[in-house]
Formats: sequence, structure tokens, C-alpha cells
Amino acid sequence: MRSEITPDKYFPKGIEEKVTLAVLIRRIIGLSVFAILTMFILGFFSAAGHFLTSETSPNPLAYHYLAENQAMIKVSISHSGKRITECKKRTKAELKKLPPNMRAAMSCERERTPVLLVMTVNDEEVYRHVSRPKGLSKDGASIFYQKLVVPTGVHEVSIQMRDSVRDEGYDFEYKEKIELVSGRNFVVTFDEQNQNFKVY
Repeated sequence: MRSEITPDKYFPKGIEEKVTLAVLIRRIIGLSVFAILTMFILGFFSAAGHFLTSETSPNPLAYHYLAENQAMIKVSISHSGKRITECKKRTKAELKKLPPNMRAAMSCERERTPVLLVMTVNDEEVYRHVSRPKGLSKDGASIFYQKLVVPTGVHEVSIQMRDSVRDEGYDFEYKEKIELVSGRNFVVTFDEQNQNFKVY
């Protein structure tokens, strides 16, 4: 078998390649092995997603199959806690010691508090997690992502969040009776602009 390459700038006179039956068989076998390995790798990571899912370390990529009598509650929140210490007003003496471009009237520490999120369904606690702020300076948002499979029907859902240095109580609360039908996703987020929970 012969394979011809048309003339181009690299091969002005063209080139002719002899492809024997043995070479052709080796190429087919190589492509088949590559395809099998690719499918095996994809299948392995797809299955691993289910086994790695747990209450303490959920895997957001894992797919949940819902039965006819099941629905899902999804929590997807990104929220920054309050600052560890309150901002302080600088005195005139302190401002004079600073370069002109850094003379802000208020002095604020960047580090923020961890955020606690608790969810109960029908007075039973189903989710509790403390999310620490992201970033090297611990001044980023705390992130929550969780999927909860629940039976269909009417449920009383309660959500509390603490984003301050207080030891007891919560800074934000939401409570409502909802009816979940088969296959429906009930999504919980937090509206940063209005500072309240948003569900849909």
C-alpha cells in the first residue's frame, strides 16, 4: 500500500510513503488501545465521584439519581463573614506618620470570621458546617455547597447562619414550609445585596 503526500514548501517534489500490512495493523492496534484507555480513565473518575461523596467531604461533581418519591435540596452560598476586629478611626498623629497615599481615616483588619451554616428539615438537623474564609489573608468569602436528598411532600425547612464573632445565636434566619414534588430541586442561596436568604 502506498500513501502519497502532495508537494508543498517542505517537500517541493512530494513524497511517497510505503505502508505495509504490518504497519497498518500496528497503527490500528495502537489506536484501539488508546481508545480503550481513554474510556477506562473516564469511567474510573466518574465512578470515583460517587465513592468519594460523604457528609464531611461532599463531592459537588457527583451525580445523584433521584427515585420517584425523592426530591433534592441544594445549598449554594458564597458569603463573607464580618471582620475579626472592628475598624478604628485613626488619630491625626497616626495619619501624619503614614505616607500621603495611605492616610485612610479608618484602620481595618482584613481577616474575617468563619461562617457557620445550619439547616434543619422538620426539626431534624440535616446539615451543619463551618466554612473558613478563603485567601492568604483570610479575607475572602466562605463557601457552602451541599446536596440533600429528601422524601417528597411538605417539609418545614429552617436555615440559620452566623457570620460574626458571637458565640451563640445567629445573624440570619429563614424558616418556611415548602412542598417538594418528585424530581424538584429546592435551591438555597444568599442575596448579598439585600442580606437575606433567597430560595427558589
